[in-house]
Amino acid sequence: MQGIKKKLVAALTVVALVVSALATALPAYAGGTTGTITVTSNSKEFKGKTVSAYQVFKVDNGSYVLNDTFKKFFVDECSLADDTTLSSKAFEYVHALGADDDENVINFAKKMRAWVLAQDPAIAATGTGNAAASSGKYVAQVTVAPGYYLVVPALGSTGNNDRGTDAMLTNVVVDETANIELKSEYPTVSKTIDGEHGSMGQIGKELTFTVKSKVPDTTNYKTYNMKFTDTFTDGLTFVPGSVQVTIGGDAMKVNTDYTVTEPNSGNNKLTIDLVDVIQHITDSKYATGEDIVITYKAKLNENAIVDADPETNEVKINYSNKPDGGYDGETEIDKDKVYTFDINLHKYAAGNDSAYLADAEFKLYDNEGDAKAETANAAIKFVKVDATHYRVATAEEIAASGSLTITDTIVTVDTGTVNIDGLGEGVYWLKETKQPDGFNKPTDPFKITIDAEFAPDGTLQTSTVTVDSTANTANDHTVKIENRQGTLLPGTGGMGTVIFTVVGVAVVAGGAIWMVQRNRRNAASNGSHMA
Repeated sequence: MQGIKKKLVAALTVVALVVSALATALPAYAGGTTGTITVTSNSKEFKGKTVSAYQVFKVDNGSYVLNDTFKKFFVDECSLADDTTLSSKAFEYVHALGADDDENVINFAKKMRAWVLAQDPAIAATGTGNAAASSGKYVAQVTVAPGYYLVVPALGSTGNNDRGTDAMLTNVVVDETANIELKSEYPTVSKTIDGEHGSMGQIGKELTFTVKSKVPDTTNYKTYNMKFTDTFTDGLTFVPGSVQVTIGGDAMKVNTDYTVTEPNSGNNKLTIDLVDVIQHITDSKYATGEDIVITYKAKLNENAIVDADPETNEVKINYSNKPDGGYDGETEIDKDKVYTFDINLHKYAAGNDSAYLADAEFKLYDNEGDAKAETANAAIKFVKVDATHYRVATAEEIAASGSLTITDTIVTVDTGTVNIDGLGEGVYWLKETKQPDGFNKPTDPFKITIDAEFAPDGTLQTSTVTVDSTANTANDHTVKIENRQGTLLPGTGGMGTVIFTVVGVAVVAGGAIWMVQRNRRNAASNGSHMA
Protein backbone atom coordinates (compact mmCIF):
# COMPACT_ATOMS: atom_id res chain seq x y z
CA MET A 1 0.00 0.00 0.00
CA GLN A 2 2.90 2.32 0.81
CA GLY A 3 4.44 1.58 -2.62
CA ILE A 4 1.20 2.44 -4.47
CA LYS A 5 0.91 5.65 -2.48
CA LYS A 6 4.50 6.68 -3.43
CA LYS A 7 3.86 5.98 -7.13
CA LEU A 8 0.66 8.00 -7.05
CA VAL A 9 2.40 10.96 -5.40
CA ALA A 10 5.18 10.82 -8.02
CA ALA A 11 2.66 10.73 -10.86
CA LEU A 12 0.73 13.65 -9.44
CA THR A 13 3.99 15.59 -9.10
CA VAL A 14 4.80 15.07 -12.81
CA VAL A 15 1.28 16.14 -13.76
CA ALA A 16 1.62 19.22 -11.57
CA LEU A 17 4.91 20.10 -13.22
CA VAL A 18 3.47 19.74 -16.72
CA VAL A 19 0.37 21.75 -15.79
CA SER A 20 2.62 24.40 -14.26
CA ALA A 21 4.73 24.54 -17.42
CA LEU A 22 1.64 24.80 -19.58
CA ALA A 23 0.26 27.55 -17.41
CA THR A 24 3.53 29.46 -17.81
CA ALA A 25 3.50 29.35 -21.61
CA LEU A 26 -0.19 29.11 -22.41
CA PRO A 27 -2.54 31.96 -21.49
CA ALA A 28 -6.22 31.38 -20.95
CA TYR A 29 -8.26 31.16 -24.17
CA ALA A 30 -11.80 32.44 -24.25
CA GLY A 31 -14.08 34.50 -26.44
CA GLY A 32 -13.29 34.42 -30.19
CA THR A 33 -11.56 31.86 -32.35
CA THR A 34 -8.57 33.73 -33.86
CA GLY A 35 -5.67 35.97 -32.99
CA THR A 36 -3.26 38.11 -35.01
CA ILE A 37 0.46 38.02 -35.68
CA THR A 38 1.84 41.44 -36.56
CA VAL A 39 5.39 41.80 -37.96
CA THR A 40 6.77 45.35 -38.14
CA SER A 41 9.92 46.70 -39.80
CA ASN A 42 11.45 50.14 -40.30
CA SER A 43 12.94 49.08 -43.63
CA LYS A 44 11.09 50.07 -46.81
CA GLU A 45 12.46 46.90 -48.41
CA PHE A 46 10.03 44.95 -46.21
CA LYS A 47 7.14 46.45 -48.18
CA GLY A 48 5.38 43.79 -50.22
CA LYS A 49 7.26 40.91 -48.59
CA THR A 50 5.20 37.88 -47.58
CA VAL A 51 5.19 36.65 -44.00
CA SER A 52 4.29 32.99 -43.51
CA ALA A 53 3.10 31.49 -40.20
CA TYR A 54 3.35 27.73 -39.53
CA GLN A 55 1.38 26.26 -36.63
CA VAL A 56 3.73 24.07 -34.57
CA PHE A 57 1.35 23.47 -31.63
CA LYS A 58 -2.41 23.87 -31.82
CA VAL A 59 -4.70 24.41 -28.84
CA ASP A 60 -7.03 21.64 -27.69
CA ASN A 61 -9.12 22.18 -24.57
CA GLY A 62 -6.65 24.73 -23.24
CA SER A 63 -3.55 22.59 -23.84
CA TYR A 64 -0.87 22.65 -26.53
CA VAL A 65 -0.99 19.66 -28.88
CA LEU A 66 1.75 19.04 -31.44
CA ASN A 67 0.64 19.61 -35.02
CA ASP A 68 1.04 16.41 -37.06
CA THR A 69 3.07 18.32 -39.68
CA PHE A 70 5.89 18.88 -37.19
CA LYS A 71 6.07 15.40 -35.68
CA LYS A 72 8.78 14.45 -38.17
CA PHE A 73 10.81 17.51 -37.23
CA PHE A 74 10.93 16.60 -33.53
CA VAL A 75 11.72 12.98 -34.32
CA ASP A 76 14.43 13.64 -36.91
CA GLU A 77 15.91 16.91 -35.64
CA CYS A 78 15.35 16.66 -31.87
CA SER A 79 15.77 12.87 -31.46
CA LEU A 80 12.42 12.35 -29.73
CA ALA A 81 10.64 9.00 -29.81
CA ASP A 82 7.65 8.73 -32.14
CA ASP A 83 5.10 7.41 -29.65
CA THR A 84 2.02 8.56 -27.75
CA THR A 85 4.13 10.84 -25.55
CA LEU A 86 5.68 12.76 -28.49
CA SER A 87 3.37 15.76 -28.12
CA SER A 88 4.14 16.34 -24.43
CA LYS A 89 7.85 15.65 -24.94
CA ALA A 90 7.96 18.14 -27.82
CA PHE A 91 6.33 20.74 -25.57
CA GLU A 92 8.83 20.03 -22.78
CA TYR A 93 11.69 20.26 -25.30
CA VAL A 94 10.65 23.74 -26.47
CA HIS A 95 9.81 24.94 -22.95
CA ALA A 96 13.27 23.97 -21.74
CA LEU A 97 15.02 26.13 -24.34
CA GLY A 98 14.71 29.23 -22.16
CA ALA A 99 13.00 32.58 -22.10
CA ASP A 100 12.10 34.83 -25.01
CA ASP A 101 15.03 35.77 -27.27
CA ASP A 102 17.46 33.43 -25.53
CA GLU A 103 20.17 32.24 -27.90
CA ASN A 104 18.87 28.68 -27.67
CA VAL A 105 15.39 29.80 -28.72
CA ILE A 106 16.75 31.83 -31.65
CA ASN A 107 18.91 28.95 -32.89
CA PHE A 108 15.98 26.56 -32.54
CA ALA A 109 13.80 28.88 -34.64
CA LYS A 110 16.46 28.99 -37.37
CA LYS A 111 16.78 25.22 -37.26
CA MET A 112 13.01 24.80 -37.61
CA ARG A 113 12.87 27.33 -40.45
CA ALA A 114 15.64 25.52 -42.35
CA TRP A 115 13.77 22.22 -41.94
CA VAL A 116 10.47 23.71 -43.14
CA LEU A 117 12.05 25.24 -46.23
CA ALA A 118 13.87 22.00 -47.09
CA GLN A 119 10.72 19.84 -47.20
CA ASP A 120 9.58 18.41 -50.51
CA PRO A 121 6.72 18.70 -51.13
CA ALA A 122 6.68 22.09 -49.46
CA ILE A 123 4.80 22.57 -46.21
CA ALA A 124 1.82 24.85 -46.63
CA ALA A 125 1.75 27.88 -44.36
CA THR A 126 -1.14 28.08 -41.90
CA GLY A 127 -1.54 31.75 -42.76
CA THR A 128 0.23 34.51 -44.71
CA GLY A 129 0.23 38.28 -44.89
CA ASN A 130 1.97 40.89 -47.06
CA ALA A 131 3.77 43.89 -45.58
CA ALA A 132 2.35 47.33 -46.33
CA ALA A 133 3.19 50.89 -45.30
CA SER A 134 1.58 52.00 -42.05
CA SER A 135 2.33 55.13 -39.99
CA GLY A 136 5.88 55.47 -41.28
CA LYS A 137 6.65 51.77 -40.86
CA TYR A 138 5.94 48.58 -42.80
CA VAL A 139 3.59 46.04 -41.26
CA ALA A 140 2.42 42.53 -42.17
CA GLN A 141 -0.55 40.96 -40.37
CA VAL A 142 -1.50 37.27 -40.30
CA THR A 143 -4.78 36.06 -38.79
CA VAL A 144 -4.63 32.50 -37.43
CA ALA A 145 -6.17 30.18 -34.86
CA PRO A 146 -4.66 30.08 -31.35
CA GLY A 147 -1.41 28.18 -30.99
CA TYR A 148 2.35 28.32 -31.10
CA TYR A 149 3.79 29.47 -34.44
CA LEU A 150 6.96 29.59 -36.44
CA VAL A 151 6.90 32.93 -38.27
CA VAL A 152 9.06 33.24 -41.40
CA PRO A 153 9.26 36.45 -43.47
CA ALA A 154 10.40 36.06 -47.07
CA LEU A 155 14.06 35.10 -47.09
CA GLY A 156 16.96 37.26 -48.22
CA SER A 157 17.69 39.57 -45.30
CA THR A 158 21.13 41.11 -45.01
CA GLY A 159 21.19 41.84 -41.31
CA ASN A 160 23.19 44.40 -39.39
CA ASN A 161 25.11 44.61 -36.13
CA ASP A 162 21.89 44.07 -34.15
CA ARG A 163 20.07 41.95 -36.66
CA GLY A 164 18.24 39.51 -34.39
CA THR A 165 16.67 36.77 -36.50
CA ASP A 166 14.16 36.52 -39.32
CA ALA A 167 12.98 33.12 -38.02
CA MET A 168 10.69 33.74 -35.06
CA LEU A 169 8.51 31.81 -32.61
CA THR A 170 5.43 33.29 -30.96
CA ASN A 171 2.28 32.40 -29.03
CA VAL A 172 -1.05 33.45 -30.51
CA VAL A 173 -3.88 34.18 -28.10
CA VAL A 174 -7.54 34.59 -29.02
CA ASP A 175 -8.55 38.19 -29.72
CA GLU A 176 -5.04 39.46 -29.07
CA THR A 177 -2.10 40.52 -31.24
CA ALA A 178 1.35 38.94 -31.09
CA ASN A 179 3.69 41.80 -32.00
CA ILE A 180 7.05 41.03 -33.56
CA GLU A 181 9.69 43.63 -34.45
CA LEU A 182 11.69 42.47 -37.46
CA LYS A 183 15.29 43.44 -36.76
CA SER A 184 16.85 41.89 -39.84
CA GLU A 185 17.12 43.93 -43.04
CA TYR A 186 16.45 42.99 -46.62
CA PRO A 187 18.97 44.00 -49.27
CA THR A 188 18.82 47.69 -50.06
CA VAL A 189 20.46 49.67 -52.80
CA SER A 190 21.41 53.33 -52.94
CA LYS A 191 22.98 55.27 -55.76
CA THR A 192 24.65 58.66 -56.03
CA ILE A 193 26.23 60.68 -58.83
CA ASP A 194 29.54 62.26 -57.87
CA GLY A 195 28.42 61.93 -54.26
CA GLU A 196 24.91 63.38 -54.63
CA HIS A 197 21.45 62.09 -55.59
CA GLY A 198 21.03 64.98 -58.01
CA SER A 199 23.64 66.29 -60.40
CA MET A 200 24.11 68.76 -63.23
CA GLY A 201 26.54 67.65 -65.90
CA GLN A 202 28.09 68.95 -69.09
CA ILE A 203 27.57 66.98 -72.26
CA GLY A 204 30.61 64.82 -72.94
CA LYS A 205 32.04 65.05 -69.40
CA GLU A 206 32.28 61.85 -67.33
CA LEU A 207 30.09 61.38 -64.27
CA THR A 208 30.89 58.82 -61.56
CA PHE A 209 27.99 56.67 -60.34
CA THR A 210 28.30 54.90 -56.97
CA VAL A 211 25.97 52.04 -56.00
CA LYS A 212 26.01 50.66 -52.45
CA SER A 213 24.56 47.60 -50.73
CA LYS A 214 25.61 45.25 -47.92
CA VAL A 215 26.95 41.75 -47.59
CA PRO A 216 23.88 39.51 -47.08
CA ASP A 217 23.24 36.99 -44.35
CA THR A 218 23.68 33.71 -46.21
CA THR A 219 22.76 31.44 -43.30
CA ASN A 220 20.68 28.48 -44.52
CA TYR A 221 21.63 29.15 -48.15
CA LYS A 222 23.46 26.77 -50.44
CA THR A 223 23.82 29.50 -53.10
CA TYR A 224 23.20 33.23 -52.84
CA ASN A 225 23.24 35.49 -55.89
CA MET A 226 23.00 39.27 -56.23
CA LYS A 227 22.45 40.99 -59.58
CA PHE A 228 22.64 44.78 -59.82
CA THR A 229 20.77 46.29 -62.77
CA ASP A 230 21.04 49.93 -63.80
CA THR A 231 18.73 51.13 -66.57
CA PHE A 232 20.12 54.06 -68.57
CA THR A 233 18.12 56.68 -70.43
CA ASP A 234 18.96 57.64 -74.01
CA GLY A 235 20.72 60.75 -72.74
CA LEU A 236 23.42 58.77 -70.91
CA THR A 237 26.28 56.84 -72.50
CA PHE A 238 28.07 54.20 -70.40
CA VAL A 239 31.88 54.36 -70.35
CA PRO A 240 33.09 50.86 -71.31
CA GLY A 241 35.32 49.06 -68.81
CA SER A 242 34.62 51.51 -65.99
CA VAL A 243 32.96 49.11 -63.50
CA GLN A 244 34.80 48.51 -60.23
CA VAL A 245 33.52 46.44 -57.28
CA THR A 246 34.75 46.35 -53.69
CA ILE A 247 33.53 44.34 -50.69
CA GLY A 248 34.64 45.50 -47.27
CA GLY A 249 37.04 47.88 -49.03
CA ASP A 250 38.80 45.10 -50.97
CA ALA A 251 38.79 45.14 -54.77
CA MET A 252 37.00 42.22 -56.45
CA LYS A 253 38.11 40.68 -59.74
CA VAL A 254 35.94 40.92 -62.83
CA ASN A 255 35.03 37.54 -64.35
CA THR A 256 36.21 35.86 -61.14
CA ASP A 257 34.12 37.46 -58.38
CA TYR A 258 31.58 39.17 -60.62
CA THR A 259 30.54 39.49 -64.25
CA VAL A 260 29.49 42.59 -66.18
CA THR A 261 27.09 42.96 -69.07
CA GLU A 262 27.48 46.44 -70.52
CA PRO A 263 24.75 48.41 -72.31
CA ASN A 264 24.76 48.27 -76.09
CA SER A 265 22.71 49.58 -78.99
CA GLY A 266 19.94 47.05 -78.36
CA ASN A 267 20.02 47.04 -74.56
CA ASN A 268 20.14 50.04 -72.22
CA LYS A 269 20.81 47.99 -69.07
CA LEU A 270 24.07 47.59 -67.17
CA THR A 271 24.16 44.41 -65.05
CA ILE A 272 26.77 43.45 -62.47
CA ASP A 273 26.23 39.87 -61.30
CA LEU A 274 27.78 38.62 -58.05
CA VAL A 275 27.22 34.92 -58.72
CA ASP A 276 27.45 32.64 -55.68
CA VAL A 277 28.19 35.36 -53.15
CA ILE A 278 28.71 32.75 -50.44
CA GLN A 279 31.88 31.46 -52.08
CA HIS A 280 33.48 34.90 -52.28
CA ILE A 281 32.45 36.29 -48.91
CA THR A 282 33.29 33.02 -47.11
CA ASP A 283 36.73 32.75 -48.67
CA SER A 284 37.51 36.34 -47.72
CA LYS A 285 35.61 36.20 -44.41
CA TYR A 286 33.56 39.33 -44.96
CA ALA A 287 31.03 39.92 -42.21
CA THR A 288 27.31 40.26 -42.75
CA GLY A 289 26.48 43.95 -43.23
CA GLU A 290 29.84 45.04 -44.68
CA ASP A 291 29.66 47.42 -47.63
CA ILE A 292 29.40 46.29 -51.23
CA VAL A 293 30.39 49.29 -53.38
CA ILE A 294 30.13 49.46 -57.16
CA THR A 295 31.34 52.42 -59.21
CA TYR A 296 31.12 53.10 -62.92
CA LYS A 297 31.12 56.06 -65.28
CA ALA A 298 28.77 57.52 -67.88
CA LYS A 299 28.55 60.67 -69.97
CA LEU A 300 25.68 62.90 -70.92
CA ASN A 301 25.27 62.68 -74.69
CA GLU A 302 23.55 64.64 -77.45
CA ASN A 303 20.16 63.21 -76.42
CA ALA A 304 20.28 64.73 -72.94
CA ILE A 305 17.29 66.91 -72.11
CA VAL A 306 18.02 70.44 -70.91
CA ASP A 307 16.76 71.70 -67.52
CA ALA A 308 13.09 70.75 -67.25
CA ASP A 309 13.35 66.96 -67.42
CA PRO A 310 16.35 65.14 -65.97
CA GLU A 311 18.04 62.02 -67.24
CA THR A 312 16.75 59.53 -64.64
CA ASN A 313 18.45 56.18 -64.37
CA GLU A 314 17.22 53.45 -62.04
CA VAL A 315 19.08 50.76 -60.13
CA LYS A 316 17.79 47.68 -58.32
CA ILE A 317 19.08 44.36 -56.97
CA ASN A 318 17.62 40.96 -57.69
CA TYR A 319 18.77 38.49 -55.04
CA SER A 320 18.18 34.95 -53.82
CA ASN A 321 15.31 34.42 -51.41
CA LYS A 322 15.43 30.63 -51.62
CA PRO A 323 18.16 28.39 -50.18
CA ASP A 324 19.22 27.09 -53.59
CA GLY A 325 19.81 30.51 -55.16
CA GLY A 326 17.91 32.18 -57.95
CA TYR A 327 17.00 35.85 -58.30
CA ASP A 328 13.41 35.96 -56.99
CA GLY A 329 13.97 38.68 -54.37
CA GLU A 330 13.96 42.31 -55.54
CA THR A 331 14.84 45.57 -53.82
CA GLU A 332 13.04 48.86 -54.12
CA ILE A 333 14.30 50.86 -57.11
CA ASP A 334 16.62 53.78 -56.34
CA LYS A 335 16.68 56.67 -58.81
CA ASP A 336 19.15 59.41 -59.56
CA LYS A 337 18.61 62.46 -61.71
CA VAL A 338 21.12 64.15 -63.98
CA TYR A 339 20.38 67.57 -65.46
CA THR A 340 22.19 69.54 -68.10
CA PHE A 341 22.01 73.32 -68.23
CA ASP A 342 21.64 76.12 -70.79
CA ILE A 343 22.32 79.85 -70.92
CA ASN A 344 21.07 82.55 -73.28
CA LEU A 345 23.70 85.03 -74.49
CA HIS A 346 22.34 88.57 -74.79
CA LYS A 347 24.74 90.96 -76.53
CA TYR A 348 23.65 94.61 -76.46
CA ALA A 349 24.87 98.20 -76.76
CA ALA A 350 25.44 100.00 -73.48
CA GLY A 351 22.36 101.88 -72.37
CA ASN A 352 19.95 99.89 -74.49
CA ASP A 353 19.67 96.30 -73.25
CA SER A 354 16.44 95.76 -75.18
CA ALA A 355 18.46 95.81 -78.43
CA TYR A 356 20.73 93.06 -79.66
CA LEU A 357 24.12 93.36 -81.33
CA ALA A 358 25.02 91.01 -84.15
CA ASP A 359 28.39 89.63 -85.25
CA ALA A 360 30.07 89.61 -81.86
CA GLU A 361 32.14 86.42 -81.53
CA PHE A 362 32.74 84.48 -78.32
CA LYS A 363 34.58 81.40 -77.12
CA LEU A 364 33.76 79.50 -73.91
CA TYR A 365 36.46 77.93 -71.71
CA ASP A 366 36.65 75.82 -68.58
CA ASN A 367 39.81 77.60 -67.39
CA GLU A 368 40.55 81.31 -66.95
CA GLY A 369 44.13 80.97 -68.20
CA ASP A 370 43.01 79.45 -71.48
CA ALA A 371 40.40 82.20 -71.89
CA LYS A 372 42.90 85.01 -71.33
CA ALA A 373 45.38 83.43 -73.72
CA GLU A 374 42.55 82.64 -76.16
CA THR A 375 43.88 79.10 -76.44
CA ALA A 376 41.83 77.87 -79.38
CA ASN A 377 42.18 74.14 -78.88
CA ALA A 378 41.06 74.48 -75.24
CA ALA A 379 37.81 76.25 -76.09
CA ILE A 380 34.64 74.15 -75.71
CA LYS A 381 33.45 72.74 -79.02
CA PHE A 382 29.81 73.10 -80.05
CA VAL A 383 27.42 71.74 -82.61
CA LYS A 384 25.91 74.72 -84.37
CA VAL A 385 22.30 73.61 -84.54
CA ASP A 386 21.20 76.85 -86.21
CA ALA A 387 22.02 80.56 -86.10
CA THR A 388 20.68 80.99 -82.56
CA HIS A 389 21.36 77.57 -81.01
CA TYR A 390 24.70 75.99 -80.02
CA ARG A 391 24.99 72.67 -78.16
CA VAL A 392 28.11 71.23 -76.49
CA ALA A 393 29.51 68.58 -78.84
CA THR A 394 30.50 65.06 -77.82
CA ALA A 395 33.95 63.65 -78.55
CA GLU A 396 32.39 61.31 -81.08
CA GLU A 397 30.73 64.19 -82.91
CA ILE A 398 33.97 66.18 -82.97
CA ALA A 399 35.91 63.22 -84.37
CA ALA A 400 33.34 62.31 -87.00
CA SER A 401 33.38 63.90 -90.45
CA GLY A 402 29.60 64.12 -90.70
CA SER A 403 27.12 66.76 -91.69
CA LEU A 404 27.22 68.51 -88.31
CA THR A 405 28.79 71.96 -88.05
CA ILE A 406 31.39 71.79 -85.26
CA THR A 407 32.71 75.12 -84.02
CA ASP A 408 34.29 76.74 -80.99
CA THR A 409 33.00 80.19 -81.92
CA ILE A 410 29.59 81.53 -80.93
CA VAL A 411 28.30 84.37 -83.11
CA THR A 412 25.54 86.69 -81.90
CA VAL A 413 22.56 87.83 -83.97
CA ASP A 414 20.46 91.02 -83.98
CA THR A 415 17.15 89.16 -83.66
CA GLY A 416 17.47 87.93 -80.06
CA THR A 417 19.54 85.85 -77.67
CA VAL A 418 21.75 82.94 -78.66
CA ASN A 419 21.03 79.72 -76.75
CA ILE A 420 23.98 77.64 -75.51
CA ASP A 421 23.02 74.28 -73.97
CA GLY A 422 24.63 71.11 -72.71
CA LEU A 423 26.49 72.84 -69.85
CA GLY A 424 27.03 71.53 -66.35
CA GLU A 425 27.23 73.12 -62.93
CA GLY A 426 30.45 75.01 -62.30
CA VAL A 427 32.58 77.94 -63.53
CA TYR A 428 33.10 78.92 -67.16
CA TRP A 429 35.00 81.79 -68.81
CA LEU A 430 33.34 83.60 -71.72
CA LYS A 431 35.82 85.46 -73.94
CA GLU A 432 34.73 88.00 -76.56
CA THR A 433 37.17 87.47 -79.42
CA LYS A 434 35.64 89.85 -81.99
CA GLN A 435 33.48 92.88 -81.31
CA PRO A 436 30.81 94.34 -83.62
CA ASP A 437 31.99 97.16 -85.90
CA GLY A 438 32.07 100.50 -84.12
CA PHE A 439 32.25 99.04 -80.61
CA ASN A 440 35.01 98.38 -78.11
CA LYS A 441 36.00 94.81 -77.22
CA PRO A 442 36.20 93.90 -73.51
CA THR A 443 39.75 93.03 -72.58
CA ASP A 444 39.01 90.42 -69.87
CA PRO A 445 36.91 87.23 -70.04
CA PHE A 446 33.63 87.11 -68.17
CA LYS A 447 33.31 84.63 -65.29
CA ILE A 448 30.09 82.62 -65.69
CA THR A 449 29.07 80.58 -62.63
CA ILE A 450 26.25 78.03 -62.77
CA ASP A 451 24.88 76.91 -59.39
CA ALA A 452 22.09 74.45 -58.55
CA GLU A 453 20.32 73.10 -55.48
CA PHE A 454 18.67 69.69 -55.33
CA ALA A 455 16.02 68.07 -53.14
CA PRO A 456 16.99 64.89 -51.21
CA ASP A 457 15.51 62.77 -54.02
CA GLY A 458 17.69 64.51 -56.61
CA THR A 459 15.02 66.81 -58.07
CA LEU A 460 16.34 70.20 -59.19
CA GLN A 461 15.02 72.89 -56.86
CA THR A 462 16.69 76.12 -57.96
CA SER A 463 19.40 77.24 -60.38
CA THR A 464 21.26 80.51 -60.81
CA VAL A 465 23.64 82.04 -63.33
CA THR A 466 26.17 84.59 -62.10
CA VAL A 467 28.08 86.85 -64.51
CA ASP A 468 31.20 88.00 -62.69
CA SER A 469 29.53 88.98 -59.38
CA THR A 470 26.00 89.67 -60.62
CA ALA A 471 23.50 86.84 -60.12
CA ASN A 472 20.73 86.30 -62.62
CA THR A 473 17.91 84.12 -61.33
CA ALA A 474 15.63 84.61 -64.33
CA ASN A 475 14.08 81.45 -65.69
CA ASP A 476 15.69 82.03 -69.07
CA HIS A 477 19.24 81.95 -67.59
CA THR A 478 20.22 85.05 -69.56
CA VAL A 479 23.86 86.16 -69.63
CA LYS A 480 24.02 89.85 -70.50
CA ILE A 481 27.18 91.26 -72.09
CA GLU A 482 27.29 94.93 -73.10
CA ASN A 483 29.53 96.71 -75.63
CA ARG A 484 30.40 100.40 -75.61
CA GLN A 485 30.57 102.39 -78.82
CA GLY A 486 33.77 103.98 -80.22
CA THR A 487 37.24 102.88 -81.26
CA LEU A 488 40.13 102.80 -78.84
CA LEU A 489 41.81 106.20 -78.33
CA PRO A 490 45.60 106.35 -78.89
CA GLY A 491 48.00 106.13 -75.99
CA THR A 492 51.58 107.23 -75.35
CA GLY A 493 54.46 105.16 -76.65
CA GLY A 494 52.56 104.03 -79.73
CA MET A 495 53.81 103.90 -83.31
CA GLY A 496 52.30 107.33 -84.02
CA THR A 497 54.59 108.90 -81.45
CA VAL A 498 57.60 107.04 -82.80
CA ILE A 499 56.85 108.18 -86.33
CA PHE A 500 56.25 111.75 -85.14
CA THR A 501 59.55 111.67 -83.27
CA VAL A 502 61.42 110.31 -86.25
CA VAL A 503 59.88 112.96 -88.51
CA GLY A 504 60.78 115.67 -85.97
CA VAL A 505 64.33 114.44 -85.77
CA ALA A 506 64.51 114.53 -89.55
CA VAL A 507 63.25 118.12 -89.63
CA VAL A 508 65.73 119.21 -86.99
CA ALA A 509 68.56 117.44 -88.76
CA GLY A 510 67.56 119.07 -92.07
CA GLY A 511 67.57 122.52 -90.45
CA ALA A 512 70.99 121.94 -88.96
CA ILE A 513 72.41 120.97 -92.32
CA TRP A 514 70.90 124.07 -93.94
CA MET A 515 72.42 126.30 -91.23
CA VAL A 516 75.89 124.80 -91.70
CA GLN A 517 75.70 125.17 -95.44
CA ARG A 518 74.54 128.82 -95.14
CA ASN A 519 77.36 129.65 -92.74
CA ARG A 520 79.88 128.17 -95.14
CA ARG A 521 78.52 130.20 -98.01
CA ASN A 522 78.66 133.36 -95.96
CA ALA A 523 82.24 132.65 -94.93
CA ALA A 524 83.29 132.11 -98.53
CA SER A 525 81.61 135.29 -99.64
CA ASN A 526 83.37 137.34 -96.98
CA GLY A 527 86.71 135.91 -97.97
CA SER A 528 86.35 136.90 -101.59
CA HIS A 529 85.48 140.44 -100.61
CA MET A 530 88.59 140.67 -98.45
CA ALA A 531 90.71 139.42 -101.21
